[in-house]
Amino acid sequence: MFNELTENIQRDIVRTLFNIKIIKEQKESDPKREQVAKAMFTNKDDSAVKEPVRRKTAKVGRNDPCPCGSGKKYKHCHGK
Repeated sequence: MFNELTENIQRDIVRTLFNIKIIKEQKESDPKREQVAKAMFTNKDDSAVKEPVRRKTAKVGRNDPCPCGSGKKYKHCHGK
């Protein structure tokens, strides 16, 4: 069975080689192909300087009283 398999593979390869068509290259003056990839640009403005985002109010700690006025710690009220 193995020998039969190798013979079939060789026969298929030879059959494929006989059916190959060779294509002649085009001349240098003719365009070979169109440009596939184009240069990518973005609308991003790099001239603007980014400043870090700052909080308007102080950060509430987990064990501080909740700013909503419930009297609970922040972690048990709005910190979940």
